Amino acid sequence: MQTNAIFDFIKKNSYLVILIVIIIVLAYGYALGTIDDLSIDEENTFQGSTATHAQNWVGFSRYGLAFTHVVLFPVFDAIPYLNGILSVLFLGASALFLCYYIQQILSPVKPPKIAYAFLCAAVIAYPSNLDYLSFNSINAAVSVGIFLSVLSTYMISRYIFEKQKLGSAIVGVVIAAFVFSIYQAFVGAYLTLIVMYALLYLFSDKFRTQRLKVSFCAQVILKHIAALGASLGLFYAGNYIVRLASGVNN
Repeated sequence: MQTNAIFDFIKKNSYLVILIVIIIVLAYGYALGTIDDLSIDEENTFQGSTATHAQNWVGFSRYGLAFTHVVLFPVFDAIPYLNGILSVLFLGASALFLCYYIQQILSPVKPPKIAYAFLCAAVIAYPSNLDYLSFNSINAAVSVGIFLSVLSTYMISRYIFEKQKLGSAIVGVVIAAFVFSIYQAFVGAYLTLIVMYALLYLFSDKFRTQRLKVSFCAQVILKHIAALGASLGLFYAGNYIVRLASGVNN
């Protein structure tokens, strides 16, 4: 089972969990420990209701944020410490799962531990993360989106390269559509991740005989673009349905 494989990877690479915690503390420990005031965003959140804020996000076509606020974080909308901690924990989980997926793609070749360390540091401490982490009304939801981006793109790439079950790819497309509904800029994360996964696959031992074939590379590109198109189609369809149901003007 995939779950057993994940736990086995974590057990064999327990240093990664320790390293991720250290990186989180070094990168965000001071900020998390000294945030004792409220920004204008938190003040606005306190003055309104979860339902009101959810409807506002629907108006911005970010109904995934509305969903995470209503379903996952209904009482955490404006809690500085808790939302900040949840955000960096999801970033750490994203880094850990990305390392696991890379190991799955490159197996039986084992990347050096220092490579995993640099990757984790890049994912967690990437400078632009500060842009959304400072907004306690959305940071936890956006970090969830980053984690789901890592998951969905791997499911899609695994189907394309390893001919896994079509159902897995469909789930990946649906998850990607939900990620776009959290923040449309995640299209950039989708493109970055599928390029990374594709390069790892093409230069792994599994595709040594195929990696130089132009037709094979073209098929890979077209399939990934088709998956992106399907995800965007679901996102826009969901946006229309949610707006219609909530009474938000289109």
